[in-house]
Amino acid sequence: MYVPPHFALQDEAQILDHLEAWSFATLITGEDERVEANHVPLLLDRGEYCLYGHLARANPQWHALARCDDALAVFSGPHAYVSPTWYASSGGVPTWNFAAVHARVMPEILEGEAATLGVVTRLTRHFEGSEPGAWEPTRVEPKVLEGLLQGIVCFRLHIIELQAKHKLSQNRSPADRRGVIRHLASTRSDSAAAVADMMRALPEELG
Repeated sequence: MYVPPHFALQDEAQILDHLEAWSFATLITGEDERVEANHVPLLLDRGEYCLYGHLARANPQWHALARCDDALAVFSGPHAYVSPTWYASSGGVPTWNFAAVHARVMPEILEGEAATLGVVTRLTRHFEGSEPGAWEPTRVEPKVLEGLLQGIVCFRLHIIELQAKHKLSQNRSPADRRGVIRHLASTRSDSAAAVADMMRALPEELG
């Protein structure tokens, strides 16, 4: 990913926060001159420094994961169009503000029903939350659950390298950024509002 220095996010804790907040990732593998991409939720384990997920067994990408030692998971965050008319200064051009993290990973296929159930349970408990009545795999009849588990392939992605880009008008003046924030915050777009919130967190002295 092309990352000019002023758009690079270096703080690892913030980068890991991004992986948790925007966990629906694009998983990319390359094999035999063919690139494969699928969209999957990935669960970060900070202690193990890895990501957990699964694919349908009918999805051929899991075979590529089993054979390769290097894959890419792309975590796209909020994004929004920025008009130069929002700047306090003149001479700007249209652009796009966004946040993204690329994770280079080493895949590991997790075999067996116990390992598969363990991953499914972890993902379910994380995304369901702890509210009373949250869904659990144990709600499914054992025979049905066995069939469902056989239909997926779980994996662990060991993080090799993280590259983060938060393009949030850091190269503009504080007055220009305030104009962008004001217009983004006034839209009905959740993504634009999230970009505005991220821009508000930037140090005022940038630009």
